[in-house]
This record gives sequence, structure tokens and C-alpha cells, in this order.
Amino acid sequence: SPRAELDRRLLASTARAAEFACAVYGGPMAEGHLDSVSAFLGGAAAHNAGAWRDPEHTAAFLRNARLQSEDLLLASWGERTFEPAFSVAWDRSQRWLVVAIRGTVDWRAVLTDAAAHTAPVCGGSTHEGMLRAAHAVLDRSLPVLREALRMEPDFELVFTGHSMGAGTAVLAALLLREGELQEPEDTPPALRRPLAFGIGTPPLLSPELAEASAAWAVSVERGVDFISRLSVFGVDRLVFELTQASAAKMATDWFMKSIGHDNMHHRRYERTFGADSDVAPVLVPPGRIVHVDTRNRPNSAAARGPPLAYWAASSFYQRYFLGFSMFADHLPKDYFTDISMISAAAESRAASSVGA
Repeated sequence: SPRAELDRRLLASTARAAEFACAVYGGPMAEGHLDSVSAFLGGAAAHNAGAWRDPEHTAAFLRNARLQSEDLLLASWGERTFEPAFSVAWDRSQRWLVVAIRGTVDWRAVLTDAAAHTAPVCGGSTHEGMLRAAHAVLDRSLPVLREALRMEPDFELVFTGHSMGAGTAVLAALLLREGELQEPEDTPPALRRPLAFGIGTPPLLSPELAEASAAWAVSVERGVDFISRLSVFGVDRLVFELTQASAAKMATDWFMKSIGHDNMHHRRYERTFGADSDVAPVLVPPGRIVHVDTRNRPNSAAARGPPLAYWAASSFYQRYFLGFSMFADHLPKDYFTDISMISAAAESRAASSVGA
């Protein structure tokens, strides 16, 4: 059931993964530059101007992820198109080896987002730009991952990220699980069964592939986050619906109907890529989807509690809801804050039930 109680252990794991997804933004996140929509724009501008060097990103990552320097095995802070920044680190409290992939803050990452044509993957379809980014992350990280998991074979391999980083994380896990990469026979078993936590995950996989990923992937979506609905199909549908509902369109339809040309109603519309273009393949967020309801939470500071959260169907994310909240609901720190509050409330309820 979509409204079934969320598993508290899953929530705790998701909250920890979200902490890594925020931490991998490095300097901009640590200094509060990604805390609001306006701050995000300023932080992105400062990042692109070179405001933070690699040692500063590393220090910020370790501090925000609550790690020691010896926990960090690999950090790649430089970014190019289809080559996102990422880190590989131990989380010994969770018994995880974590690959955290940065979302869009560098202008070159925008070009990765924009490469939105569908590409084949594992018997289904996906976002071409993020698939190329996933291959790039694995090319650079696999030697470290193999060696680390040989040292700690009982640890789980976890991929996580926010926004574009979320999509890239899920695809990297999918490629390893489906054996899409040539691996030696002595590959550690954990390398073939990674988990993935996507925070603010975009529509990424064809529906059948997304459903199959439910055994190992979790996506978290907040409110009307525009990235959770950002796909070629979604934009095409939005433009179609906006032109159908415009005042000029309705006035023209009324006039044509009044003079006996009602059939014109079905022919006067616009689409993003032209009326005769093929409809884009539908992509949906992967895995099990935790939806955080930001619309129905208490407004007063005194009454502020965790927002509602529940399982959601992937079909919910095929239509845009326009407004300022569509950007505010995508902020990485707010994702982490909300899922942490939801997890803490679930732990509290569990403790109360044991003591009752």
C-alpha cells in the first residue's frame, strides 16, 4: 500500500545516504551556499569562479559526512561534461563503502543534464548523459572499490547522490548488478550487488527497469521538486497542456465551435519539438519511491514536526506543478533535514511501542 508505514531501518539508511549526498557538494554546502534557491545560484557562480580548491572540498566533505581523513579512499573534485565529482569513503558505523556523486553545481554538469536523449541499458532505456557519467565514475573508481572490498568483504557497496548525482548513482549500481562491465573472476561479491539511494532523483529508467530496481534502489522525492519530473516526455507534456489551456487557445476554440468548425479543437495545439515529432519514451524515477509531502506540514515554528512521508507510485512524477516551490523543494539540505526528521520520528515511535 502506498500509505504503508515506512520501514524505520530503511529511513535511517536513507537519511545517512542523504548526508553523504549533501557532503559531496563540498565547499558550497559547508558554507551555506546551497541552503536556498538564491544562495544556490550564488554558490554555483562562486564554484564556477574557482572559490574552493580541492583541499577545501575535502575538508568540507569529511566534516559534513562526519568522517575521519583515513576514511576517505578517493576524491575526484574536478568536473567535466559527463564526468561528475565524486568520492569513495568508508562509513564504518553502517559497514558501508560509499560512492557519493555530486549533483549539478558546475556549469559543465548542466551539459550532462541536457544530454537527455534516451539510451539503451540493461534491456530498457535511460538518460544518455547520466549513463555516460556513470561509466566515467566507474572507470575511475573500480580499482579502488575492488581493493577496498577485498579488504572488507562483509561491507556493503552503496552509491548515493542528489539530483544528477542521484541518477548517476543508480545507473552505476545498475551497471555493476547487471554485469555490464567486464570484471575479473575474483571480483568481490559486494561489487556485484550494490545498493543505491537517490535523493531528488530525476526520471531515469523505463518503467519495467525502474520496477525491477525496487529490490536495491530507493528514490526520495520532495513535494513538487521539478527535477523529479524533468524529462523530455515531461517537458513535452507540459508545453502541450499549457498551450491547450491558454486564453487565446480557448477563445479560438470557442469561436470556431460557434461557427460550426468544432473539429478544429483537436488540431490547434503546440508541442515542444513540433506537432509531428515522435512522443519521447517515458522515463520514471527508479526503485522504491519515498515521497516527502512538503505541502501539508505545520507552519508555526513551535508546531513544526516532520513532514508526512509515504511510498509513491512512479506515475505521479509525469506531470509538472508550476510555482516557486518546484525549485525550493529540490534543495539538497532540505532533503537531508526532512528525511532525518522523518527517520527520528520513526525511531521514536518504535521506542515508544517497545516501552508500552
